[in-house]
Amino acid sequence: MQAGIPAPMLAGDLTIKPAEGGKSQLTFRLTVDPLPPHDPATAVTAKLDGRGQLGPALASPYGTAGRLDVVADGLDGLVRHLSAKGRDPTALNAFASATILRSLGKPRQRGEGDKVHDYRLDLGPEGQFLVNGVDLSALGQLFKKP
Repeated sequence: MQAGIPAPMLAGDLTIKPAEGGKSQLTFRLTVDPLPPHDPATAVTAKLDGRGQLGPALASPYGTAGRLDVVADGLDGLVRHLSAKGRDPTALNAFASATILRSLGKPRQRGEGDKVHDYRLDLGPEGQFLVNGVDLSALGQLFKKP
């Protein structure tokens, strides 16, 4: 993170339960409020809900392998809100991240006018990283263990 740029507020829940084959069953809900002041009355947030299984993978730069299915809600509104902030460095960083995240998702309608984005994240035992079948393994080099 760059100096002088405040961190986003993250709030959420994570549940981990044992699953067969030495894996763990994960369920999580994460709310992201990217811009200070983190005031619930004015915040425009995105919510991520996910579940899946991960297990140990010593050859992986992540140390784990498995699959997570994630649904992101509120990304379109968040991107619109952040794009209206102009040259604010915090908003620009958050805008770039939210735009990239949105572009990798599969949009679908849920209810009246609600659009969500679906993601299937696959972490392979040798360090493969796929998002909705698109191989982003080269990005994994950024997370390699020293």
